[in-house]
Amino acid sequence: MSVRITRRLPGHPKPREHFQYDQESDVLPVTAQWLLLWAAGHVEKVGLFQGDNRFPGTGRTVTLQASMLGAFDVAGEDGRGSSRRVYDWSAVRAANALALVLLSDHLNGSPVEFPAGADEEEQRYLRRRLVHVWGCAPGRTAAEAAEMFRAAADPFGA
Repeated sequence: MSVRITRRLPGHPKPREHFQYDQESDVLPVTAQWLLLWAAGHVEKVGLFQGDNRFPGTGRTVTLQASMLGAFDVAGEDGRGSSRRVYDWSAVRAANALALVLLSDHLNGSPVEFPAGADEEEQRYLRRRLVHVWGCAPGRTAAEAAEMFRAAADPFGA
Protein backbone atom coordinates (compact mmCIF):
# COMPACT_ATOMS: atom_id res chain seq x y z
CA MET A 1 0.00 0.00 0.00
CA SER A 2 1.43 3.39 -0.99
CA VAL A 3 0.46 6.80 0.28
CA ARG A 4 0.72 9.81 -1.99
CA ILE A 5 1.58 13.07 -0.24
CA THR A 6 0.94 16.33 -2.06
CA ARG A 7 2.97 19.33 -0.93
CA ARG A 8 1.34 22.73 -1.22
CA LEU A 9 3.25 25.97 -1.11
CA PRO A 10 2.36 28.30 1.79
CA GLY A 11 -0.80 30.26 1.03
CA HIS A 12 -1.83 28.09 -1.92
CA PRO A 13 -5.62 28.26 -2.26
CA LYS A 14 -7.30 25.00 -1.35
CA PRO A 15 -9.79 23.42 -3.75
CA ARG A 16 -13.40 24.41 -3.09
CA GLU A 17 -12.51 26.96 -0.41
CA HIS A 18 -13.17 30.68 -0.73
CA PHE A 19 -10.10 32.58 -1.91
CA GLN A 20 -8.99 35.32 0.49
CA TYR A 21 -7.40 38.46 -0.96
CA ASP A 22 -4.66 39.93 1.23
CA GLN A 23 -3.20 43.21 0.01
CA GLU A 24 -0.09 42.82 2.19
CA SER A 25 0.66 39.23 1.21
CA ASP A 26 4.14 38.40 -0.05
CA VAL A 27 3.06 34.89 -1.06
CA LEU A 28 3.17 34.68 -4.86
CA PRO A 29 0.69 32.66 -6.92
CA VAL A 30 1.74 29.32 -8.34
CA THR A 31 -1.51 28.73 -10.23
CA ALA A 32 -3.24 30.81 -12.87
CA GLN A 33 -6.47 30.70 -10.85
CA TRP A 34 -4.76 32.11 -7.78
CA LEU A 35 -3.18 34.96 -9.79
CA LEU A 36 -6.47 35.92 -11.46
CA LEU A 37 -8.42 35.85 -8.19
CA TRP A 38 -5.78 37.98 -6.45
CA ALA A 39 -5.93 40.50 -9.32
CA ALA A 40 -9.74 40.62 -9.01
CA GLY A 41 -9.50 41.31 -5.28
CA HIS A 42 -6.84 43.94 -5.89
CA VAL A 43 -8.93 45.86 -8.44
CA GLU A 44 -11.90 45.79 -6.08
CA LYS A 45 -9.77 47.12 -3.22
CA VAL A 46 -7.81 49.89 -4.97
CA GLY A 47 -9.95 50.73 -8.00
CA LEU A 48 -9.34 50.78 -11.73
CA PHE A 49 -7.06 53.34 -13.36
CA GLN A 50 -7.62 53.92 -17.06
CA GLY A 51 -4.54 55.39 -18.66
CA ASP A 52 -1.35 54.62 -20.51
CA ASN A 53 0.75 54.09 -17.38
CA ARG A 54 0.26 51.17 -15.04
CA PHE A 55 -0.01 53.36 -11.95
CA PRO A 56 -0.96 57.05 -11.69
CA GLY A 57 1.83 58.14 -9.37
CA THR A 58 4.65 56.96 -7.18
CA GLY A 59 4.61 54.82 -4.07
CA ARG A 60 3.81 51.24 -3.17
CA THR A 61 2.21 49.49 -6.12
CA VAL A 62 -0.21 47.51 -3.96
CA THR A 63 -1.95 50.62 -2.64
CA LEU A 64 -2.33 52.61 -5.87
CA GLN A 65 -5.16 52.36 -8.34
CA ALA A 66 -4.41 49.61 -10.83
CA SER A 67 -4.98 49.26 -14.53
CA MET A 68 -5.94 45.80 -15.77
CA LEU A 69 -2.30 45.08 -16.57
CA GLY A 70 -1.10 46.69 -13.36
CA ALA A 71 -3.37 44.48 -11.26
CA PHE A 72 -2.26 41.45 -13.27
CA ASP A 73 1.43 42.31 -12.78
CA VAL A 74 1.11 43.02 -9.06
CA ALA A 75 -0.82 39.78 -8.59
CA GLY A 76 1.93 37.89 -10.39
CA GLU A 77 4.89 39.28 -8.50
CA ASP A 78 5.61 42.93 -9.23
CA GLY A 79 6.51 44.60 -5.95
CA ARG A 80 5.18 41.86 -3.67
CA GLY A 81 8.13 39.52 -3.24
CA SER A 82 10.07 39.23 0.00
CA SER A 83 13.73 38.54 0.64
CA ARG A 84 12.61 36.43 3.63
CA ARG A 85 10.84 33.94 1.39
CA VAL A 86 11.94 31.28 -1.06
CA TYR A 87 9.87 31.20 -4.23
CA ASP A 88 9.40 28.55 -6.89
CA TRP A 89 10.10 30.93 -9.77
CA SER A 90 9.39 28.39 -12.49
CA ALA A 91 5.90 27.82 -11.01
CA VAL A 92 5.32 31.57 -10.63
CA ARG A 93 6.33 32.20 -14.27
CA ALA A 94 4.18 29.30 -15.50
CA ALA A 95 1.18 30.65 -13.56
CA ASN A 96 1.75 34.12 -15.07
CA ALA A 97 1.93 32.72 -18.60
CA LEU A 98 -1.20 30.60 -18.27
CA ALA A 99 -3.16 33.35 -16.51
CA LEU A 100 -2.36 35.76 -19.36
CA VAL A 101 -3.63 33.23 -21.91
CA LEU A 102 -6.84 32.61 -19.94
CA LEU A 103 -7.51 36.31 -19.37
CA SER A 104 -6.79 37.47 -22.92
CA ASP A 105 -8.79 34.62 -24.47
CA HIS A 106 -11.71 35.37 -22.15
CA LEU A 107 -11.68 39.10 -22.89
CA ASN A 108 -11.42 38.32 -26.61
CA GLY A 109 -14.40 35.97 -26.46
CA SER A 110 -12.41 33.23 -28.19
CA PRO A 111 -8.80 32.11 -28.46
CA VAL A 112 -6.59 35.01 -29.55
CA GLU A 113 -5.31 34.68 -33.12
CA PHE A 114 -1.84 35.89 -34.06
CA PRO A 115 -0.20 36.96 -37.31
CA ALA A 116 1.64 34.19 -39.14
CA GLY A 117 5.14 33.77 -37.80
CA ALA A 118 4.49 35.55 -34.48
CA ASP A 119 7.03 34.31 -31.95
CA GLU A 120 6.32 33.72 -28.25
CA GLU A 121 7.39 37.23 -27.20
CA GLU A 122 5.18 38.89 -29.84
CA GLN A 123 2.23 36.72 -28.79
CA ARG A 124 2.77 37.74 -25.17
CA TYR A 125 2.91 41.42 -26.21
CA LEU A 126 -0.32 41.12 -28.22
CA ARG A 127 -2.11 39.37 -25.35
CA ARG A 128 -1.01 42.08 -22.91
CA ARG A 129 -2.11 44.76 -25.39
CA LEU A 130 -5.56 43.16 -25.65
CA VAL A 131 -5.92 43.23 -21.83
CA HIS A 132 -4.77 46.87 -21.73
CA VAL A 133 -7.18 48.00 -24.45
CA TRP A 134 -10.11 46.19 -22.85
CA GLY A 135 -9.36 47.76 -19.47
CA CYS A 136 -9.07 51.26 -20.95
CA ALA A 137 -12.45 51.21 -22.70
CA PRO A 138 -14.44 54.35 -21.81
CA GLY A 139 -16.66 53.78 -18.81
CA ARG A 140 -14.98 50.55 -17.73
CA THR A 141 -15.46 49.98 -14.01
CA ALA A 142 -13.45 48.20 -11.33
CA ALA A 143 -16.40 45.85 -10.80
CA GLU A 144 -16.35 44.86 -14.48
CA ALA A 145 -12.60 44.30 -14.38
CA ALA A 146 -12.84 42.15 -11.24
CA GLU A 147 -15.68 40.17 -12.81
CA MET A 148 -13.53 39.46 -15.89
CA PHE A 149 -10.57 38.33 -13.77
CA ARG A 150 -12.86 35.94 -11.87
CA ALA A 151 -14.56 34.69 -15.02
CA ALA A 152 -11.18 33.96 -16.62
CA ALA A 153 -10.25 31.94 -13.50
CA ASP A 154 -13.48 29.94 -13.64
CA PRO A 155 -12.25 27.10 -15.92
CA PHE A 156 -10.06 26.12 -12.96
CA GLY A 157 -12.95 25.87 -10.53
CA ALA A 158 -13.10 29.38 -9.08
